[in-house]
Amino acid sequence: SVDFGFPGWQKFLMDAAEFHSSPATVLKLIQNNNLIGAASLLAESADRFQLLVEKAFGRQVSEEQARSGAVSYLPKLASGPVITTNFDRVLEAAFQAAGMPFEDFITGGEPDNVIRAMHRNKHVLIKMHGDALDRSARVFTGLEYDEQYKKISRLAWIMFTNRPLLFLG
Repeated sequence: SVDFGFPGWQKFLMDAAEFHSSPATVLKLIQNNNLIGAASLLAESADRFQLLVEKAFGRQVSEEQARSGAVSYLPKLASGPVITTNFDRVLEAAFQAAGMPFEDFITGGEPDNVIRAMHRNKHVLIKMHGDALDRSARVFTGLEYDEQYKKISRLAWIMFTNRPLLFLG
């Protein structure tokens, strides 16, 4: 995602710190490698945080841009469900550019849809950490991790043990 101009998690948090009432507190958490704590502090202003997430990660990626580099090879490797923890739109663009658009995308908080897609080998994108434009299933802050991973821990076991898995990261 960084190759497509999206910030890494740490850079996003550092940039977002300037919009907090106590930027030094946020930056101190980042310096101490407490990124989840920094995100949680920033998210106390939920609407502002969502706008920052949308601005940083919600833009579309052009198909032309997705036709080159490592991401352009992914459609050749995956014809069934694809799982990601990214909430940007890079994979959607890469598969669209390859003529293999996803039938749908599902968030990790939709266990019935995920299980159905896995069992039926549907060509869907499963976004474990949600989507930048929808905070309801996003996993970024401590509270979001706690809430969403209660729902998806068993689901992850099903996804990662019932099918071949290639992990890139």
